Amino acid sequence: LHFVRNLHDCTMHRLVDVSWHFTEEINGAADIEHLRQIHSSYMEKMCACCLLSPSSPDRITPVLDATLEILATSLHFKSLAETMVLRVIYEEEYRNKAIDDVHWKELTSLNQRFKNAKKFMQKLVE
Repeated sequence: LHFVRNLHDCTMHRLVDVSWHFTEEINGAADIEHLRQIHSSYMEKMCACCLLSPSSPDRITPVLDATLEILATSLHFKSLAETMVLRVIYEEEYRNKAIDDVHWKELTSLNQRFKNAKKFMQKLVE
């Protein structure tokens, strides 16, 4: 939830900034063609801010990939944790056991995927 909220706040801040510049540029439009160019540029910037367009593939696509990876690993972890907790509650044989090898390997893999995506995102903001 913290990640999603921060991603939303960052995106909204960037959108407001792009919109502010758009408003300033419109005032300088000489004709309708210039206005169309300003609007087209504005839409490209808005899509890039929302990670919807790989207009600069060297930055946008990896950011989108890392964001999706963080969200996917978070959801997978939640599902795995729920499965493990339900087993402990409802299956007698799991009550006094440590995490089995299959779940441990899956948790370790999820943790590594999450760490890689997180490290990439941290490098972007440094």
